[in-house]
Amino acid sequence: MRITTRIGRIVASCLALGFLGQAAMAGLSLEYTPGKGEKIEYAEGKFFTVAADMRVRLTHVDRNVIWPEGPPTSALEGPALEWLRVRTRLKLGLDLWDGAKLSVRLVNRVHNYSSHFLNPNDNGSATWEYPDEIIADQVALTTTIPGVDGLSVTLGRQDFILGNGMVMLEGTPYDQGRTIYFDGISALYKTECDALKAFAFFNEAQDEFVVAGNEDRDLRRGDIFTTGLDWTHTFNTSFKSELYYIYAHIHDTDVTVGAREHAKNSNGEIHTVGARLFGSPTEHMDYSVEVARQFSEYDASPNPTVSSSGDVDGEGWMVDARLTLKDAQSCLKPSVMFEYTYFSGDDKDTSDYEGWDGIFAEYPIWREELLPILNNGNWTNLHQFRLEAKVQLHPKVTFTGTAAYLRADENDTAMTSGGGDGDHFGDLYAAFLDYKVNDYITVSLEAAFFEAGDYWDTQADSNWLRFQTVFSF
Repeated sequence: MRITTRIGRIVASCLALGFLGQAAMAGLSLEYTPGKGEKIEYAEGKFFTVAADMRVRLTHVDRNVIWPEGPPTSALEGPALEWLRVRTRLKLGLDLWDGAKLSVRLVNRVHNYSSHFLNPNDNGSATWEYPDEIIADQVALTTTIPGVDGLSVTLGRQDFILGNGMVMLEGTPYDQGRTIYFDGISALYKTECDALKAFAFFNEAQDEFVVAGNEDRDLRRGDIFTTGLDWTHTFNTSFKSELYYIYAHIHDTDVTVGAREHAKNSNGEIHTVGARLFGSPTEHMDYSVEVARQFSEYDASPNPTVSSSGDVDGEGWMVDARLTLKDAQSCLKPSVMFEYTYFSGDDKDTSDYEGWDGIFAEYPIWREELLPILNNGNWTNLHQFRLEAKVQLHPKVTFTGTAAYLRADENDTAMTSGGGDGDHFGDLYAAFLDYKVNDYITVSLEAAFFEAGDYWDTQADSNWLRFQTVFSF
């Protein structure tokens, strides 16, 4: 059942008043941790916490970047695209009965373009109109279960991440990195060697729990119900395993428009089974190998370049293998990670859909945003061979450099069809410089360069730059 905006505002206001009322009680014990907020003991062993953060991002992208929803050919020449995004969050926590805590996080984000081939700041129908909006990013009750050691349940709006986030992390992919939440219930049963997670979520295409702003913004490709299990077992520090099953049912609320390079009709069911082996054989080595398989049924092919009538069966693969070598004891604390990632692509000459569907992982997995811009965050039809090196230049300064060789699984089709005659997707180079000024401020300089391969008919090289500052209170 949909929650109206008015109810959302009333609930948010009541929660805020309840928190403030608890904080106003007599005999409070105050404890402030720089960058982590205020901790107030309002009763013996019961705490009310208040924290806030602000993330400021100034981004620059070449106008000629290969971008499915970017400038038309006639508008490729001109100044780069530049925009400013400021996300502010207020985080509140309240201990209730023993083992129970209520968590609330309110979010506002301002988004403004200083350079664009259109005028998206205030264009009437609107995607990003100032001052954007205020939403409840988290409203969750977490409680232990009396009589069952190791069992806890979280009910409400919550972040939910499995493993390395390759399959499940992002619940709101269309909001440009503002939030990642899921609505529903999750349970965690944990012992010394095992962790079992069960979950059931239902996320609507649009969020009507908006305190102020645009409640008609699409956050995902439809109303999505998902449920599943995740089991992690620790044999020892060198060898751990993770098994999971995820079911997702997509009800596309608008089959007349295809967003983010998805087909107009996104109705379907997706079954995902996966396994991951990981561990740390020595203090100088970490590894992770994950393989996932999808079995799906769609009302139409998810590949927008393929016309289909009737149901379409899908079978996709995802593989992610990582090996990290590190030396945390030396002065530079260097580390090197070798990674191979595979997302299967669709063969348009068959009646089935063979592409990987990253339904809950449409986000910048590798931090830089140039590659997600190229494929609209749809991780499919890709082989990636990636090298990442990291050094600590100063106790407060870390440098990370990456290089990736990219190949398409299918050279003539994908969510982002290149139009070229080869399968070399391109080469991607990125660099990140992070400086922790103090407990309150962290500054990052980020850059990426993409050298297009023969997968593309227009082999335009492009740059991405971002300056980011995070304030924590």
